[in-house]
Amino acid sequence: YVSRGYEEIWGRSTQSLYEKTLSFLDGIHPEDRLRVEEGLKKIAEEPYEEVYRVLRPDGSQRWVKDRAFVVRDGEERAVRVVGFAEDITLLTEAKKRLEATQMQIVSKAKFAALGEMASGIAHEINNPLAVIHGLATQLQEITRSYKNPMLSESLATMEKMSNRIATIVKGLRTFSRHNAGDPLQRTELGPLLRDTMAMCQARLDSSVVTFALDLPDDSLFIDCRPCEISQVILNLTCNAIDAVQGREQKEITLKAECVGQEIQISMEDSGHGIPPVLRDKVFQPFFTTKEAGQGTGLGLSISQGIVEGHGGKLYIDEKSGKTRLVVALPLPSEKKCKS
Repeated sequence: YVSRGYEEIWGRSTQSLYEKTLSFLDGIHPEDRLRVEEGLKKIAEEPYEEVYRVLRPDGSQRWVKDRAFVVRDGEERAVRVVGFAEDITLLTEAKKRLEATQMQIVSKAKFAALGEMASGIAHEINNPLAVIHGLATQLQEITRSYKNPMLSESLATMEKMSNRIATIVKGLRTFSRHNAGDPLQRTELGPLLRDTMAMCQARLDSSVVTFALDLPDDSLFIDCRPCEISQVILNLTCNAIDAVQGREQKEITLKAECVGQEIQISMEDSGHGIPPVLRDKVFQPFFTTKEAGQGTGLGLSISQGIVEGHGGKLYIDEKSGKTRLVVALPLPSEKKCKS
């Protein structure tokens, strides 16, 4: 006997199961099928219970909790098998959403703590840095008539390095700004990307990665919360740096351009690429290809949520020959891309 529940869960007729008892296995997700088959082989010795995915003919997926046991006669001979398949899709998805929410709360709490620390550090650095930069500029003016190349070069280097630190501090202050509830603000994209990448420069240098920032000649503006877009770019950059490790050519390109009615920010690296079978999974919470302890699998999921919260989308450019992730944000209504 097979109940009508089989048709509702599997999307296949009960008649097909009468004709071929094990045909239900054909609807089980390929990644789960072997585990189910191995469990069924032991059903004569122990109760069977498995949770797995069913792929319906229409392409939809169901989560199933399957339990079965053997019924024996008076002489302990197995005479039949009784099984119960329960659709737990809604429960499973609810648990996943809860876990994702919990992890995002933890992640945001960590970012908040990091933001407070970064803000404090930036404030403490900014004041003495302003003094150093001012003195370096004054010394350059005072010693200009000395015509001492070494002294002039040293002071120029001091000024250049103080400017670089100032850029990093500015990026930290932008990143640490708690503005999740703030309205979107008109922001020039070039300075935002430069300030964000300044925070990654040390890691890029230590990883011996060749980095290129490709910006158009004309200024691009987006309506955004700068802190959140900075967080997305930082995440994509860190992923790209990890992806190129071990490669002969370690190259990363961050590009911004105006396409149609949107601003596209792309991160392209020379890594191994994302296999087609994993492209639908990389944005799922907790999914990661990194080794244990190297990642939570939440970075892209959180980034996707941030981008969608800005009315945009984060996706993999499947037409690119390399690994290329694109952040597409709507162009401000009164702006137009130049043809």
